[in-house]
Amino acid sequence: MIGSWGSVIQFEVSSEKVLTPGSVEVAGSARYAQQDTVGLAPVYEFLGPGLATCTLPVRLSAGQGVRPRAVIDALRAAMASGRAELLVLGGQPVFAAGRLAVIDALSEQWQTFTGKGGLQVAEGQITFHEIVPRSLVPPALPAASTTVPKANVTKTR
Repeated sequence: MIGSWGSVIQFEVSSEKVLTPGSVEVAGSARYAQQDTVGLAPVYEFLGPGLATCTLPVRLSAGQGVRPRAVIDALRAAMASGRAELLVLGGQPVFAAGRLAVIDALSEQWQTFTGKGGLQVAEGQITFHEIVPRSLVPPALPAASTTVPKANVTKTR
């Protein structure tokens, strides 16, 4: 097996099935904040690493043992539900520290149909976005109190 995204899609080449990603593009970023200062150039401050993305084209062909419509439907359902899975290519996780991936975007080009209208060949592009599990996110700071403290009032008679 070449790789997988959980149990939703397996990239492989065998005598029965050919489903391989095309030219894989992985992109990362860093996060910065710009602080404007009066009379001076802005200060650019490093906040931390950003999240990576991975975009890969795929060709789904019934002639190569793949059911294009079934794969597309599974990918659409996973994207719509926010499903997170480990993305593996070449036996290694694509994202740092084995972080999970969600499908951020999915494009499809339906190319060839059978005489009865069944989808024979489709090409598409899947964009995965790295996510950080909630267990690794530090707890939020407590919210500022919105209640006004009661005044110390002494009753007189």
